[in-house]
Amino acid sequence: MTHSFALTRPKLFLAGIFFILSFFLAMASQVSATSQAICPPGQVPDGSGGCKELDTPQYQTPTSGTETIARIINIVLGFLGLIALVLFIIGGFQWMTSGGNEDKTSAAKKLMISAVIGLVIILAAAVISNFAFNAIQKSLGEEGGSGEL
Repeated sequence: MTHSFALTRPKLFLAGIFFILSFFLAMASQVSATSQAICPPGQVPDGSGGCKELDTPQYQTPTSGTETIARIINIVLGFLGLIALVLFIIGGFQWMTSGGNEDKTSAAKKLMISAVIGLVIILAAAVISNFAFNAIQKSLGEEGGSGEL
């Protein structure tokens, strides 16, 4: 009498479901075991059930108009960089699926080169805008002209 311990697809599926459910059960028990306060943005639990202010610069509100404009420009440049990255990935996918067709391969290469040029332009714009806004803040005597926006 021999026993077969071969893992078939239904057995693997059930084992996977079991491990996933046990993981989430363990995580739920950990979350319920900690009784910390739910704090608004910019605050952290203080350990006694209350909240305290977080003193890191990224959670402090901008105090000047130039700092607010610089943050908006940096956010826009970040989204543009994300779009350029997506275009680069699309170009790579087109190249991989071109099947050796020279026209499709050259179009994919052009798209990837354009995406890299776009990333360089976006990076240069970010560096120039940060430099300009830091210089403006220093000339106005405002805080935050130390290179971090």
